[in-house]
Amino acid sequence: MILLSPGVRALSREHQHSEFVHELGHVVQYALLPDADVGGWAEYARMRGLLPGVNTASAPHADRPHEIWAEDFRALFGGAAANSAGTIENAALAYPTQVTGLARFMASMVANAAASGPARLAVVPLAHGAVSFSRFGTRAAVLDVFDAAGRRLASVPPTLGSNGVAWSWAGTDRSGRPVRATVVFARARDGQGGAVRVALVP
Repeated sequence: MILLSPGVRALSREHQHSEFVHELGHVVQYALLPDADVGGWAEYARMRGLLPGVNTASAPHADRPHEIWAEDFRALFGGAAANSAGTIENAALAYPTQVTGLARFMASMVANAAASGPARLAVVPLAHGAVSFSRFGTRAAVLDVFDAAGRRLASVPPTLGSNGVAWSWAGTDRSGRPVRATVVFARARDGQGGAVRVALVP
């Protein structure tokens, strides 16, 4: 039983489903179509007719590419309860089911991710603050290292080898000074492999 303050109305079942699947669309987008995937975004923008000067991250909410993606996800994969209104936030765009190949494009990203299997970042802390990172796969991207406050300490270029991608961080910041933090966090810019917490070895 949910108790609400006086004057506060409960969301309908359909509204709850709509909100949930929209937010799930954001999670899927961040995992499968990170901002660093320029080619993937170019293809999506072409299919949806998005314009560089209009559909930007600072545009009105309904015109933002991430919001359009989340609404497309809801409309295509959310089921009847999540789509009872029969509309999307940006009414100026074609309804997602009317866009040729859009459902296939979005579903293929999930299939490709499943086929490639997990590519979690592996970490090996070394002496004097140095750290070795690696993951399976052939997608190479810069790895960013952050302190606990979220400040980027270093950006490490990838090395692609026969067993996957590797990064070697010397434990120094962008100015070459040793990092004084005892714990840092690392994440590849393409979003693959997740973020990892690293306890530095002095």
